[in-house]
Amino acid sequence: MTSPQWIRRAVLAALPTLLALPVQAATPGAAGDWDGVIAAKLRVALHLVAGAGGYTATLDSLDQGAVGVPATAVEGADAALTIRFAFGQFKGGLSPDGQALVGTWTQGGLDQPLSFARRAAGAGPAPINRPQIPKRPYPYREVAATIDNPAAKGVRLAGTLTLPQGAGPFPAVVLIAGSGPSLRDEVVLGHPIFLVLADGLTRAGIAVLRYDKRGIGGSTGDLAVATLSDFASDAEAAFDWLRARPDILAGKVGLVGHSEGGCVAPMIAARNPSVAWLVLLAAPAAKGIEELELQNVRIAKAGGASDAQIEEMMQLKHRLFVAAASAVSADDAVSKVHALLVAARPEAPAAHIDAETAAYTQPGLRSLLAYDPKPALEAVHCPVLALNGSKDLQVAADQNLPLLRAALASNPDATVEEVAGLNHLFQTAVTGSPSEYGQIEETFAPVALVRISGWLTAHAR
Repeated sequence: MTSPQWIRRAVLAALPTLLALPVQAATPGAAGDWDGVIAAKLRVALHLVAGAGGYTATLDSLDQGAVGVPATAVEGADAALTIRFAFGQFKGGLSPDGQALVGTWTQGGLDQPLSFARRAAGAGPAPINRPQIPKRPYPYREVAATIDNPAAKGVRLAGTLTLPQGAGPFPAVVLIAGSGPSLRDEVVLGHPIFLVLADGLTRAGIAVLRYDKRGIGGSTGDLAVATLSDFASDAEAAFDWLRARPDILAGKVGLVGHSEGGCVAPMIAARNPSVAWLVLLAAPAAKGIEELELQNVRIAKAGGASDAQIEEMMQLKHRLFVAAASAVSADDAVSKVHALLVAARPEAPAAHIDAETAAYTQPGLRSLLAYDPKPALEAVHCPVLALNGSKDLQVAADQNLPLLRAALASNPDATVEEVAGLNHLFQTAVTGSPSEYGQIEETFAPVALVRISGWLTAHAR
C-alpha cells in the first residue's frame, strides 16, 4: 500500500483514557529503532532520529508493507514525547532503563495502551517464525483475479485464485475475511491466515479464491463507508466470477467465512441457491450488540482489567452501541453518540469527541451492531460446517455455538463443532487473548485444517 489508510481504519479498541502529557524540549535519549504492536494485531516499527531541532520520526507497518511513513510532528522530551502522524499519534515516555517507550496510541479519537521495545543498534526487525507459511514453487497454479462487482459502481476486486494440478474442472471456495482492512491473505501479526488455509485446501484438490477487500490493496472502492451488505455484494460477485470459469465445477462452489465473514457467507447462501456449501469459522450467531459487548468484556478481563473497570467501561459502551445501532439515519447516529460522549467526558477536547463519534458511527460498525445473524442462518439449506475454538475471546464458543445449532436445526447437513484449545485465529493457544496471537508460531492449527479440507473433499464428490 502507498498510504497509511490501513492504520486510520484500525479503530474500535478499548474506551479512551485521554492521556495528556506535558511538552518539553527534546533530548536525544529516545533516538533509535523501536518495535511495538498496535491493537494486538499490527506490528509496527518506530524510528526516532535526533537532530538540532529535536526528533524526527517514521513508522513502518511490518505486516502491511508500509515503510517510512513520516511523522507530521515530534514534540517533547524523553519523559513525555508526542509523535503525531496523519492517522494517529503516540504519547508516551522513556522507561527508567531506557529500553521501552510506554504510552498510548490514539486513533480516531480512541486511545489504547502501546509500548515500544528498543531494538539493538544496527539490528533489523525481530525475526518471526511462521513455519506454516508455504514457500514457492507451489505444487499448484496461481492465477491473478480481477473481479468487477456489477452491483457496486467503481468496485473492482483484486485477488488470487489457486488451482490444483490438472485440467479440472475443480470444486472451489471463496474465502471471506473478517472485519477491518484485510488484504487477500488476511494477515494478522505476521500470520497470513488465508494464505495458509488456501495452500492447504488447494493441495487437497479444492480451488480457492481470496481477494483484497474493497478499497484495500489492489481493490478499488471505499472501505470506510462499506456495510455488511456491501461485503456480501462483493463476496457474491467473487462467487459468480468463480462459477463462470471453465476450470471450475459450477455446481460445486461454496463459501468459507472467517469471523465477520461468517456473517457475510450465510447472507449470500440464504438468497442464492447456487452456493454449494458453507464453512463458518468463528462465525457470530448472536446479535451484533451482544456479540461485541461480550468480546469487549472478555478481552478486557484477559488484559487484567478489574470487574469495576469493566463495568464502568461497558455501561458507556452499551449506550454508545445502542445509539449507533438504533439510529434512523447517519445524522441521527452522530447526534446521539456525540451527546453521549460529551456527557460522559465533558473535559475531553472537541476534536477527540468528534473523532470518537466518527468511529462509533462508521457504516460498517453500525451495520454489524444492528445485525441479527439468525434469519439468514435459518434460511440456509446447503451443507454447513461451523467451527469455533474453545479459547476464542472475540467470538465466544459458549455464546455462539448454541445459537448456531438452534438456527441450523432444520438443516439436515449442518455440523457445528467446538475445537478444543484454539483461539479466534484457529491457533493452538494458552489464554486465547489477542495479545498472544503474534507470539504463537502456528498460523492455523493442523487439526482444524484437516477437518475443513476433509469435510470439503467429502462434499465435493
